[in-house]
Amino acid sequence: MGDIILRKEKVDLIPARDIDREFIRKLRNTLPGVSSYRHYISKIEHRTWWKNLKKRGIKTYVIFCASKKVGYVRINTFYFNEISIALLPQFRGKGIGRRVISLLPEDSYTAFITLNNTRSIKFFKKCGFKLKDKIVFMERKSA
Repeated sequence: MGDIILRKEKVDLIPARDIDREFIRKLRNTLPGVSSYRHYISKIEHRTWWKNLKKRGIKTYVIFCASKKVGYVRINTFYFNEISIALLPQFRGKGIGRRVISLLPEDSYTAFITLNNTRSIKFFKKCGFKLKDKIVFMERKSA
C-alpha cells in the first residue's frame, strides 16, 4: 500500500450514530499512552461511555475524507467547549485535523492533553491553541 495523499480531498463531519460506536471504540484503543485512556477499552466500558455522551448531549461526529471513515471529533459544550480529535494512524499528519478544526462552529475551544502527548500539543498549537496550564495526571496503583 502506497502513501495516502488526502490534502485536496473534502473533509466531512457527520453526526455519529449507534452504528459508528464500534469504529470509535477501536479508534480509542489505538491511543493508549497518549490519551487519557491508558488501558484497553472493552465493548461494555465503551457502551457506557457512549450512553453517557448521548445522555449529556455531547456532540460526536465521524470524520470522513474521500468517503472513508478516518476518525472522530467529540465536543463537550457543557465543559469549556472541550474538544477531542482522534484519527486512524494512517491518516495522521495529512492536514485532516486542521480542516476539522476549521469546520467547527464556535471560536473558543479547550483541549485537555496529557503532557507526554507531544504530537497533539504540537497539532493544537498549529491550529492556534495556546498552552494555558500544565496539567499533571496522577495515578495511584494498589500494591
